[in-house]
Amino acid sequence: MTAYDRNSGAVKWENKDASGANASPALWRGPKAAVVLCNATNQLVGIDALSGATLWTRPGGATAAPLWSATPLRSRALRKGRI
Repeated sequence: MTAYDRNSGAVKWENKDASGANASPALWRGPKAAVVLCNATNQLVGIDALSGATLWTRPGGATAAPLWSATPLRSRALRKGRI
């Protein structure tokens, strides 16, 4: 996954953990960080939206299965203070 500066088009960061042609990323803004939730090939990935660093990975995911902000994944991570 690659993030670009919206004004200049310059690359801001790249993350190799979030791969696949149908990653269906979704942005979630939590009290501690903005997190890109990404359905990568065979895993779910949480990426820091500012730095591009991988915050966590979990087994799962599937081709083009979208993530939404009100999923059990998000709710559990929020309750445990991970995001």
